[in-house]
Amino acid sequence: MYNIKFNIKFVLFGSYFSIVFLNLLMVIRNQRLQADFLLSSFFKDNWKDIFWGTDFLTETLAEFGLSFFSVVNIFSLIPTQIDFYKGYTFFAMIPTIFPIGWAFPEFFAKASISNIVNPIIGYPVGATMFGDFYGNFSYIGGILACFLFAYIFTVSFTPKFKDVGLSNTIYYSMFFVYTNLIRATFFEMFRSFFILIVITIVVYKLTKTKGELIV
Repeated sequence: MYNIKFNIKFVLFGSYFSIVFLNLLMVIRNQRLQADFLLSSFFKDNWKDIFWGTDFLTETLAEFGLSFFSVVNIFSLIPTQIDFYKGYTFFAMIPTIFPIGWAFPEFFAKASISNIVNPIIGYPVGATMFGDFYGNFSYIGGILACFLFAYIFTVSFTPKFKDVGLSNTIYYSMFFVYTNLIRATFFEMFRSFFILIVITIVVYKLTKTKGELIV
């Protein structure tokens, strides 16, 4: 299913059209700020910037904005101002599947690294998966956790169902969860994971309308 052959032509053409797409987004953004914007002259005035523009890299990196600081600030504040969590956020994420946040507000508030870091620095930079690992396990533990997560990541994207529809559902659901970990912690995404993955599999097993789980 995943036997993909390397094709240099595909890579070159794909890279070029990706650059064109980034340039197009940049031009559209700039044009939206102009009061005299005319769709009829859009490509006539901007075709060079779209197809041959070279600012795509700096513009793309600039769009990250404060995202880069989400990890930097966690490294600068832990453990100088905030103690290591020592696995607390991973322990606290388990009960998030239940609607009990109102009953234990302090317990869950302390488990969110974003809620602790953001008020100190004064910017809503959020957190990341890597900041989550470091905040809990320091440097060595964080690196080991990255390798462990890489293994889990690989295994989770391996099809486990005979039913293609269910396999695709799980695949894209996992993709949604993982992409959100760029700007969120496991504590903040565990409930989404449970709803999208676990409940889907449970309902599938109970109904047994199509296929079956390969054990």
